[in-house]
Amino acid sequence: MRLVITEPTKVKAFATIFRQLKNIVADVNIEFDYDKVYIQGMGQSQVCLFELLIQKDWFTEYEVNKPFAMGIHCEFMFKMLDCLEEGQKITMYMKEDADKLSVDFESIGENKTIRKCFQMPLMNIDSEHLTIPEKEYEADISIMSDELSDLISQLFIFGEELRINCNTKTVDLTSKGDMGQMTASIEEENIVEYAIEEETTVNVCVNIKLISKMCGFSKISEVAYLHCSNGSPVKLHYSLDGEDSTDSINYVRFFIAPRIED
Repeated sequence: MRLVITEPTKVKAFATIFRQLKNIVADVNIEFDYDKVYIQGMGQSQVCLFELLIQKDWFTEYEVNKPFAMGIHCEFMFKMLDCLEEGQKITMYMKEDADKLSVDFESIGENKTIRKCFQMPLMNIDSEHLTIPEKEYEADISIMSDELSDLISQLFIFGEELRINCNTKTVDLTSKGDMGQMTASIEEENIVEYAIEEETTVNVCVNIKLISKMCGFSKISEVAYLHCSNGSPVKLHYSLDGEDSTDSINYVRFFIAPRIED
């Protein structure tokens, strides 16, 4: 197996994904197929499922001779990627049936930096795939990623729950607790794109700490795609190819179970 990423924006996106993963899970299986990389995992709280899918063509070089899965420790990946410098490319490689992954950071073009080489011990992780059926949501919201991230950071100050209320005029995000209450009323002109079923009001409540962790991935995509339906998990989608959440074939996405209310 050998993967190379040289395009600076893709290097940053790849590094961001694996830096942030440690906030979701401790260990994860990465599955390498002939034409794609895939990860599925359940957050430690067991109420958040995440998926990563990156097609072969997204990489500068991609060579997998036989499909396989390898388990990695996310904290080690975080420490390793903290050593990545601006202007470096990422090369990942290993021999068949090896028990270590090799990763090199090297300079691109005239930007001369010190080459850094790492070896990561692999893990055996038992995991099962959950089938995620594609579905139509009652409310589909496209919003600038950094704006959503800022709002969630502010709302997090006021409580542990995030209530998402969608109607034909606004999307209201509310958090409340002992410190008081905050509501961010997002009107249609503040949203990249917004669609809601006619004569429908969507009202769901999720753990705001989880949403805050998801927003740590906001740097990989200009736009965040939020999909909600009454009584269903909330879907948060970040595209790696600039496409929307329907057409995207390279992405990170999350499914967060709603809080059960009395």
